[in-house]
Amino acid sequence: MTLEDRPSSPASPLTSTGAEPKYSATATTSRSAAAAAAAAAAAATSAASAASAASAAAATSVSTSSTTPVGAPSSTSSTLLSSSGIGSSLSSRLTDDARDDVPDLRKELFSAAIDSRPTSPTESCSSHQLPLHEHDPTYMHRPLSLLARVIQMSKVSMTILLIVTSSVSITTTQLIGYPLWYVSRDWYRAWMDWTKQLFGILLTSITQFNTPLTMYMTGNRTVEGIFTRNPKSGHLETHIGDRAIVISNHQLYTDWVYLWWFSMTAHAHGSIYIMLKKSLAKIPLWGWGMKNYRFFFLSRSWAQDEKILTEGLSRINVETQHPAWILLFPEGTTISANGVNKTIEYANKFSPPLAVPKHVLIPRARGLRFSISQLHSTVDTVYDATIYYEGIPTGQFGEDFYSMKSMYMKQCYPRRIHMYWRAYKVADIPWQDEAQFEEWLQARWQEKDLLLDKFRRTGKFGAVPSVSPAHVARVPATYLDSGVQIEQERMVEQGPSEVIQTVTAPVELNSVTEVAQIFIVPVTVALLARLGYKAASAIWGA
Repeated sequence: MTLEDRPSSPASPLTSTGAEPKYSATATTSRSAAAAAAAAAAAATSAASAASAASAAAATSVSTSSTTPVGAPSSTSSTLLSSSGIGSSLSSRLTDDARDDVPDLRKELFSAAIDSRPTSPTESCSSHQLPLHEHDPTYMHRPLSLLARVIQMSKVSMTILLIVTSSVSITTTQLIGYPLWYVSRDWYRAWMDWTKQLFGILLTSITQFNTPLTMYMTGNRTVEGIFTRNPKSGHLETHIGDRAIVISNHQLYTDWVYLWWFSMTAHAHGSIYIMLKKSLAKIPLWGWGMKNYRFFFLSRSWAQDEKILTEGLSRINVETQHPAWILLFPEGTTISANGVNKTIEYANKFSPPLAVPKHVLIPRARGLRFSISQLHSTVDTVYDATIYYEGIPTGQFGEDFYSMKSMYMKQCYPRRIHMYWRAYKVADIPWQDEAQFEEWLQARWQEKDLLLDKFRRTGKFGAVPSVSPAHVARVPATYLDSGVQIEQERMVEQGPSEVIQTVTAPVELNSVTEVAQIFIVPVTVALLARLGYKAASAIWGA
């Protein structure tokens, strides 16, 4: 993303328009120029690998550059991009014609950056344990030995068996509890919430067994004391109230799995409500089960979604005796090529247009604002998580690299996940005014982008300046991950955001015996049915 050429005067309030705004043609950056620059980058790579003198010259070119791109990766790829002049060309403002080719520009330059890196056939996903700022990851999956393949396939087979049997067992448990609806609605709700706990146990056990990882939690002073380790067991304990709204950036399809684990550490894994895409309701067994959990399946059509949210949230709002965690992703989808294209279109609907961030998508304010408006009388805090996954190569999207297949079939998954948490009192959020809330949310997401950019460069979050709603960046949307300098001093103002001490904890169950809870009801019912059958047979046979 580029944040230069911003107007020095305070930005006008965010207003969404139907037509796309026109950019002034102060400089030209065409697709063909970008393609030529990408080719130059590739050529520079070959030259660098063939002659050390050329490599040294490229390094000198970067070190003597007048501007240092913020967020540019400290790797061979960024060196080549800078030395070939790509970085300076991207700093130019897009013309009307070039703006339409932004997604293609991004893909070409990303491909040039990735393809230009030296590769080694011996490198593998699992061998890269260090943060990106410490090395240049290439991630070539090396061939596994026969024994390693056998072990891997055994783990995959056991995971599939656990998923299938557990899903059937949880669904059966839900069916067994259905008659409680006619006895007591509270009993029925408690039963379904317990099956929701079982599903959380299943997700955590799969993670612990198949993709073991460590979570690193930090944040500003608003969340001080929320994350602690039990002195006896060593397990994480999360001290968030019984009722809360939790929001997060959305990078992987498994984001909600890890946030569900957080609710487990707060003993709220039976009280979590997640906003999901409507298509997920069609998953066999899981979809039907999640409907019983009263999850929100949204179609991205506000005419339909408003009715679903109104019904579900109003019910949660009156059930004050029950805990409730509302989990939603304001971006609406994971960051991907398709998501970027949509976020660029969305950015251009504003006047002036929003700047497209580098590491997140532009959030949609309607769902979160509506949730707060429905729950503000019973929920007093919104918790905001910024997620960073280690190991994703520069220029690749997380969902493409850490796909479900690569994580659970090929054991290529993030060994460490970093989260930066913040808390906002609902009373301090301008949710009553649509325009002010839009600006507030966009400011929070640009802060997320700064946080992620800083971690990618330095390996730590540190204290991030707070973005004032009046300083939300509005510039042409480029969404380029290299060679672009961010004018931080023009978009942020310093704020008190001291960082609390980092707490680390493995994502795991309190005890592996918790898995047995998943099967206890169906097994018990089956045993009782068998005993009853034998007793009846003995009586009637006599």
